[in-house]
Amino acid sequence: MLCDGNVNSFAALFLFFRLSAIIDERYVRFIEFEKEAPFTPGYGMHMRLSNRFLLRLAALALALVLSTSLLSACGSADKQDATDTTDTTALSDGTAEIAEDPFIYTEEDLTPYVTLGNYRGLTVTRASTTLTDEEFNDQVQMLREYYATPEKITNRAAAEGDTCNFDFSGYIDGVQFDGGTAAGQSITLSGNGGYIDGFVPAIIGKMPGESFDIVTTFPADYGVDNLNGKEAVFKCTLNYIEGELILPELNDEFAKTYYNFNSLDEMLAEFRVSLEHDREASAESQLYSDMWAQVVSNATIHQYPEEKVTYIYEQFVRDYTSYAMMGYGKTYEEYLTMVGMTDADIQQMARDQVKDDLVFYAVARAEGLAISDEDFAAELPAFAEMYGMSAEDLVDQYGEDVIRDGMLWIKTQDLLFTYTTVLDAQ
Repeated sequence: MLCDGNVNSFAALFLFFRLSAIIDERYVRFIEFEKEAPFTPGYGMHMRLSNRFLLRLAALALALVLSTSLLSACGSADKQDATDTTDTTALSDGTAEIAEDPFIYTEEDLTPYVTLGNYRGLTVTRASTTLTDEEFNDQVQMLREYYATPEKITNRAAAEGDTCNFDFSGYIDGVQFDGGTAAGQSITLSGNGGYIDGFVPAIIGKMPGESFDIVTTFPADYGVDNLNGKEAVFKCTLNYIEGELILPELNDEFAKTYYNFNSLDEMLAEFRVSLEHDREASAESQLYSDMWAQVVSNATIHQYPEEKVTYIYEQFVRDYTSYAMMGYGKTYEEYLTMVGMTDADIQQMARDQVKDDLVFYAVARAEGLAISDEDFAAELPAFAEMYGMSAEDLVDQYGEDVIRDGMLWIKTQDLLFTYTTVLDAQ
């Protein structure tokens, strides 16, 4: 994809920051944020250790996955180290101004900002984990839709609004450049499709099987030094126009081809088990979410550290701007309209995050919770093992402060849950 702008790899999708699904006493949680398929045989295939720290890492991992997939044809990514407490603001001349985090919760007196309400003796209700036949059948249908393939239309020219499958290779001054080549790429012929200006219109009117050149120019502020403002020639072949999706038959061959089961019955039985475990994990996650929502609701926010709200808001704007351009070829405003949001919603998200953080750190402080050096050393190996990294690599990549923050979140949630009564679903 020949996209404008760069991806900030941290917090590209803020909503994933709050994902959690705690399912045992060590807070091993079931998080599915990027899979090769909608179902992988074997419960636990997508288990992740999760807490405040690893929720951030999950968001980071998802953003990096998105960045990697989007940039596989762009050849460039702007990766931001999650350990860095500074923020970068792009200036008009393309340079970056480094902004310090203006409000570090652990270093501030929080009493002018928040007064805790009741956070002990709360009651939460466990949601039903029953999986109905109708719900199961809907999920099975989604498996078929996942592997659906489009009808290949080859008897007419590509028209505006079509989705086409094509190959391309990009050259600058006769030399093929990294990230400018893709095969079997799908593109919808509407607007700029997330590609640089002039690319999409050049495909309209071409016939499947036809090879042609597209000559276009990268924006001066594209963000890749060897591409900024350069004229490029893309050698393209239109393979086919995508028609209606054709669903695969649900039979033993489907089970063998896509999931390596001997029979469809065997695959469906395993799939049901996977979905039921997912329901259990989701119900457990909801208990913690409901508990925490009450803790936050019972607290009183006297005022916000507005400099922190602004800091978070500006991060969100940059992240959404990059994601909108990289993923959809849209501006920040266009993307918000597309997903039914407004800038006011983003401002509120920033304020809500600051509120959440104020309450979290206030509870930890009120309960005298902290992560000692001994705690850190004891818990670090388990964190690293769950992410398939050495402890040293984990600290190098994410930073000790972020890891300690996650450990403190676990400790706080663990304590709060011991104060909470859980009722079973009626």
